[in-house]
Amino acid sequence: MERKFETGDLVTLTNPDYRDLKKGTLGIVLDPVTQWKVMMTVHIDGGVWSFHEREFVHTRNYKEKK
Repeated sequence: MERKFETGDLVTLTNPDYRDLKKGTLGIVLDPVTQWKVMMTVHIDGGVWSFHEREFVHTRNYKEKK
């Protein structure tokens, strides 16, 4: 299984559908997806959240569309 992210990666949320998190929010991957886990754990603003990999990109690759 190929991972998109590793522990410690700086990531940016690309999904605009969350009520309490805005698109463009930065986070740090705490626990990446594995063959036994389908969601990754991300630290965002003092909290820990679980997401699908497809909702994030590496921050270095994030481009805001206007």
